[in-house]
Amino acid sequence: MKNSTTVTKPKIKKRKYSRKGCNECKRRKIKCDETAPACNNCTRLNKTCVYENKVETQHDPLMSKLPSQDDNSLKEANLNLKFYKPKTPKSTRKEEKIKKETAREPPSSQQNNFEDGPNAFTKLDSMDSSILPMITNVQPEAPSSIVSSIETNHEMQTVFNEASLLVNDIHHTLEDNDAANNVHDYRLFPRTHTSPSLSSEDRAQFSIDDFVDLNDQASPSRPWNKVAEIWEFSNSQLIEECVNANNLGEPHSGYLRTLTSTELSYHMYPLASSIETNEVVKLLLMYSTECPHLLFSLLAISATFQFNQTGRSSHDIARQKYIGVCLRKLSDDFSEKPSSKLSQSFHVEKLLMTVLVLTTYFSATTSQLNDTVLNSWKVHLRGARDLLINYSRITKSENVSLGLALAKSWFFALESVAAVFSSVGGATSKSFDGPPLDNDDLFGSFPNLPLDANSVFVESGFFEFHENRHYHESLSRLAMVVTSPTSSDFNIFWGYTATCVKAIICYTRVKDAMDLKCLQRAPMRWIAQIVSLLGQTGREEVVPGVSPRNYVVPKTCRGHPDYEPSHQRYNFPPACYAVECDENGEKTYYSWFDASNQFHVDFLHLTLLVSPEFYGLPRTHPLVQEMVQRIFTGAFFLKEKSAPSYERDRSEIIVESDNYYLSSSTFDNRCIMIQSAFRLCASVVLEEEYFEKIELFFMGLVKLGNGSSLSALDQVTRVKEIRRERAQENPDLIDEEVIEFEEGKASIPFA
Repeated sequence: MKNSTTVTKPKIKKRKYSRKGCNECKRRKIKCDETAPACNNCTRLNKTCVYENKVETQHDPLMSKLPSQDDNSLKEANLNLKFYKPKTPKSTRKEEKIKKETAREPPSSQQNNFEDGPNAFTKLDSMDSSILPMITNVQPEAPSSIVSSIETNHEMQTVFNEASLLVNDIHHTLEDNDAANNVHDYRLFPRTHTSPSLSSEDRAQFSIDDFVDLNDQASPSRPWNKVAEIWEFSNSQLIEECVNANNLGEPHSGYLRTLTSTELSYHMYPLASSIETNEVVKLLLMYSTECPHLLFSLLAISATFQFNQTGRSSHDIARQKYIGVCLRKLSDDFSEKPSSKLSQSFHVEKLLMTVLVLTTYFSATTSQLNDTVLNSWKVHLRGARDLLINYSRITKSENVSLGLALAKSWFFALESVAAVFSSVGGATSKSFDGPPLDNDDLFGSFPNLPLDANSVFVESGFFEFHENRHYHESLSRLAMVVTSPTSSDFNIFWGYTATCVKAIICYTRVKDAMDLKCLQRAPMRWIAQIVSLLGQTGREEVVPGVSPRNYVVPKTCRGHPDYEPSHQRYNFPPACYAVECDENGEKTYYSWFDASNQFHVDFLHLTLLVSPEFYGLPRTHPLVQEMVQRIFTGAFFLKEKSAPSYERDRSEIIVESDNYYLSSSTFDNRCIMIQSAFRLCASVVLEEEYFEKIELFFMGLVKLGNGSSLSALDQVTRVKEIRRERAQENPDLIDEEVIEFEEGKASIPFA
């Protein structure tokens, strides 16, 4: 009798690209026409076309720096966290107690120079032009007024084609992550399977297919020429409009409202003055009303933040499903070319917004994603940067659209964090096409690097009025710029001043020059240039008269909210202040703007001191410990349990350790802005009490929903255990090593 059982042959997965195609088409997984010397796809997008069988493939310097999987170190022990959940938590902003007045604008005659006086801060007009290049007068314009010409039509088509390929890349990357994790039952593309029922309160009981018929607007129906009127809408009005326009029911409307109308919204913009006036949320809501892929990226990150806070698996399932819907809508949105340049420009701006939200999503979920996907995402972020460059180049107007201004600021925020903190750098971390450095450059005050290679990083960083007028005006309309008589302009979205921006750009250019020249140590004059800029930033006072020690705003200071006479008072946004009341009702005000700015300066100073390519000092060096002491002295939100305030603050405690605690009155999402300094301190502290403070700091951020702090806690524990083991093995050993705070190939302290 013939055996009826047959062996099922595995289905052969066909390639989506040809074997002999160019490297670029293989990377994007698209069909290559194999035309020599350059294929049509590369020609159309102005990409370098390389065939493996003809020219040796150039290795990506980014990937060559990455450690192999074998380099992954020992498994970290989990921390047992004990969180307090007060019954009626108070607002961490206290907006109702602070006068909601805008910052004082300098007179027109002082736009380029600050007023003279003992506290005046002189602008850096005399600096070397090679360090601070002036931005060109050709500015990107609002989407509604793109220059009409045959050449512009062709360029806009090129940008749209590149956007379509970027969508294709993102789709395949996340699809690969789904396959690698073998989670087809509920993760990225659950077309037929339903998620398991977890409880009656499970908010993840929905399917991606529920949104197949959701209408995508082929062209903007919103009257964007009346954007000024729409901008006057409250966030609550925009939330309801977004819910109604997209027919959102539960749990989707709940996820949207939780992200946009609770303190979770501060994760998108930590220094926003209030929930209702959060400008980043408002702009995202305006775009999301007619952009499903952006909307579902917001729902995904809402579920992510809630999963980080609670650990509920229903939020984990929901965020994966929302990512699946986002990808499907991205593919639908870019499957056909819009008919007009206006529609194309809106498609591109909405894509930029979605990529930024997804990047934030990835930085908050690094512990759940494999290294391959994270590294691929960095490549796609580089593609998004190229898209931003090309889109900015072909739009010319007196105004920069609010969406483009936010996109530039968000990219700079990501790039600056990655370039300064991460060992593998950000999207701009790649080889320059310019001429090699001459040996004479080693003796100059600054490396002569071609700025066009990093143009998006430089142009999006320089935002002052005299450097980039239209960019500055758009950021001012977004209420993201604060002027002060005793500092350069303060960027609220970044949390530091324009002078600090110059120090960051100087630092990154020195690192790039060292990579080009294969230098083990930076020349002394290059280091001196960075230190000079950091010194100028350290002398700045955003709030005039603030204490440089612990950022207390004295009552005699004209920046104090209760300073009298009121007509002589400098008014700052409510987000500038943290307020603490004692048992007698006396209020102490702290300047968060100055704290954030100085924590960034101190982090860069400490980086220079301990990095082998700069000073390379041991952790026991007095200068290193002096900087550590300064950082912890300025941490006004770390409270001792032995203090009388402990019993008074018990109802406001977020999390506590054996000797310290965090209170919601002074510790909130604004602490997200300064976490890099505490990560570096974990590598160099000497006393055990500092480890307790650092762990408590990151426990508090985890409690608030910050995902990147989860991996930070693991790394702090790893460093602490290494120190303990060394001390037990050799008690007389003076451990001077600065242990690298290695978080992973692409992890950055962002969300």
